[in-house]
Amino acid sequence: MALMKDEFHLNSQQYGEVLSVFSIVYASVAPLAGLMIDRIGLNLGVTLAVTVWSLAGMATGIGRSFTNLLVSRTVLGAAEAAGIPGAGKANKPMPPLRLRAGRLLAPLAHAMIDVSDGLVQDAGHLCRASGAGAELLAACLPVAAACRRAFGGPAAALFAATAGEDYELLVALPPRAERALPRLRRRLGCRLTRVGRIVAGRPVVRLLDRAGRPLAAPRPGFDHFR
Repeated sequence: MALMKDEFHLNSQQYGEVLSVFSIVYASVAPLAGLMIDRIGLNLGVTLAVTVWSLAGMATGIGRSFTNLLVSRTVLGAAEAAGIPGAGKANKPMPPLRLRAGRLLAPLAHAMIDVSDGLVQDAGHLCRASGAGAELLAACLPVAAACRRAFGGPAAALFAATAGEDYELLVALPPRAERALPRLRRRLGCRLTRVGRIVAGRPVVRLLDRAGRPLAAPRPGFDHFR
């Protein structure tokens, strides 16, 4: 930065203004840059930020007046503000937000719950609140390819059903609501997968294999108090 002061023949006040405008814009825009990246996606958000960042850096070198310098450093601060939220999202992606899907499905659903501590366990919460049971089909669970490779066979589905960290929605929809699903699928922002059914009786969740036999799980989900 001292080189910039000499190159542009800045006095101490001007030099302070250049530093201040960059720092203030950087700090102010960083939260908004994070929201932008969440909304439009990491790849596009960082691409836009780096493009503007590069252009502002070029403008800093081309400009010869204090006003040009002040403007270019302002834009540079705004562009660089995406660096920290972009790096954070790239290294540790945030859980998916199913707010849009929840709002669209709520008018059709008989019951709905977010799943984060294990599908079987959270389905149990839904069943106890509704006074009904549930049958979940292990073969229908959307198990990640990495999970299948790591565990293989039924063990992968068992892990996916009970391990937690899902950050998805479990929705109980009546048969009549299925007619509205085709037009909703494109608007949900996520895949909709049938994983089982609600049944009359005790509020018990059963995880079944392809033959309809119960699968024994060591635990229904993650227990925060153990």
